[in-house]
Amino acid sequence: MSRFFDRLVTLPMAAWVTLWDIFSVLKPARVSVIVLAMGFLFFAFSSQGRDVLRLGVHDGVHVLFLYLGLMLWSLSSWYFARLMLQFHLYDVDEDTATPPARHRPLVA
Repeated sequence: MSRFFDRLVTLPMAAWVTLWDIFSVLKPARVSVIVLAMGFLFFAFSSQGRDVLRLGVHDGVHVLFLYLGLMLWSLSSWYFARLMLQFHLYDVDEDTATPPARHRPLVA
């Protein structure tokens, strides 16, 4: 019975440590995640954002400009996140680091 309770405690702890490692690795790119969430909230929950998306469906020229704008937005957000992940904001000991922290530049 004790083994069951040990596993009941260690599995959530291992999951939490893994999630915390991923969060700490992606922490420098948090601005891009915040901007992405703000854009989603604008397009999903405001009437102006829904109108922009509806207009893009009906007119070919607006579709082109909508996709070009979204592509520019996504590329700038990706580049900023990639740039922030290349900076060494904290020292990582290669021997004791977890795999996400060891391979931080490869995440993006």
